Amino acid sequence: MRFFSRRWRGESIEWYCNWNGNKFDSIGSGPQGNPTSWWALRYKNILYSRGGFDTSFMQSFYYWDEPVWRAVPYGPNQEIICGKAINGELYVGGYVTFAGSDSTFLLAKYDGNNFYSLTPFYSSLGDVILDIEYYKGTLFAGGLFNIISKSISNLAIINGDYQMFDNQFTGVGSSCNITSLEVFNNELYIAGYFLKTDGYSGDCIMKWNGSEFSELGVGVNGRIEDMKVYNNELFVVGSFTEAGGIATNGIAKWDGFQWYPMNIDSFDVNFIHRLAFYHDSLYIGGAFKSINGDSSYHCIAKYNQSFKHHIEYTNINLFPNPTQSTLTIQLSEASKEPLTIQIKNTLGQTIKTFQLQAGNKELEIDVSSFSEGLYFVQCQSGERIIIKKFIKQ
Repeated sequence: MRFFSRRWRGESIEWYCNWNGNKFDSIGSGPQGNPTSWWALRYKNILYSRGGFDTSFMQSFYYWDEPVWRAVPYGPNQEIICGKAINGELYVGGYVTFAGSDSTFLLAKYDGNNFYSLTPFYSSLGDVILDIEYYKGTLFAGGLFNIISKSISNLAIINGDYQMFDNQFTGVGSSCNITSLEVFNNELYIAGYFLKTDGYSGDCIMKWNGSEFSELGVGVNGRIEDMKVYNNELFVVGSFTEAGGIATNGIAKWDGFQWYPMNIDSFDVNFIHRLAFYHDSLYIGGAFKSINGDSSYHCIAKYNQSFKHHIEYTNINLFPNPTQSTLTIQLSEASKEPLTIQIKNTLGQTIKTFQLQAGNKELEIDVSSFSEGLYFVQCQSGERIIIKKFIKQ
């Protein structure tokens, strides 16, 4: 598993490092220039990565030729943001304006020897492709771009040119950006920042089955940065604080039917940019430098709870909510096993802990001494967990 860092807990790591499950090791001294890399991948058994634009090489695409990084000849001349191997060829997108011998606009493909332009050149300063995906024989590109002459913005079909995908993605598109595309359960999932109130099919995430769009419950309440499918579930990260109307700080999963919260820990910067899975563990990366006040977490963290199962009692009611004195926690049916119930504040600190014994379905707790504000109720049995929120007045 590979990460990108300048320094890790006091050790000098020159931009690129390898994680073997126990420790980090540097991978060479990193490419020339300022390699603020967002991705790396293997293509034809060679490790490729994007770096920052390097004026000496006039490009920003590199491969690992142990023990050094080398610039790919005639590679893209601007920053690459995303890359994906599709049908034996490597597709790259970003701020690209030139690759190989062809002028290109944001998107190019590489066969291991040469780059090829995928679209005609359209000049628009600051446009960028953030992700690409192949779905039902069609290549899709999402990002923050405007093809003014075609009235296409932020999401398009690529077929020798930019083609209109749907009327949602037309015009200036200033209220929308597409950060992540993923195929899950034979549907194309589209995520980023967009709102139903602006005419989109969902809040920050939607899906398309090949003929129509649909939302995922009530979606999330903030920008999604990345999505990954793992163990037949879709995991998302970003700067949101709710998924499906349930409190969760920047991490959630969708099982095809409903949302599950995954995190109430407090980040100093609530911005998770990437996720990855390694040896059945979830890793996240972002702009945070501490979690729950612990500064040993710096930009990279491992999720320390099981994400495979959640409590079956998804219909858990809290009432009255808001409340001034007492709060009742009610399950839809009697608990089949003991539950640990914790009340946490917005910093992730545990205020009180209770036990609900098997055979019971209701617990009344006194919150009259709590300060006014937002709190979370975490119900847990073994590694299974669900989170609800309430307001103390």
